[in-house]
Amino acid sequence: MDMHGIRPGLVSVWVYVALIGGLAYHFTPKKWIDESLYRIYQRTPGVVLGLLFVALCYGLMLLLAGAPRAFIYFQF
Repeated sequence: MDMHGIRPGLVSVWVYVALIGGLAYHFTPKKWIDESLYRIYQRTPGVVLGLLFVALCYGLMLLLAGAPRAFIYFQF
């Protein structure tokens, strides 16, 4: 951080997607998640759940790929 906000390249579009998704989940009523969404989850075939898991992993991979690499000194 500096006085001009977040430096370019530190935050990608995927970070904003994750933040918006997290906020949407946080403010969703508990009943919708515990009852309605769980019923949909139980009825979903295993193959579709597997594909959704692959999509989630791919999204995480894209999220982490855009991050700057840490520069670590090995010789002091």
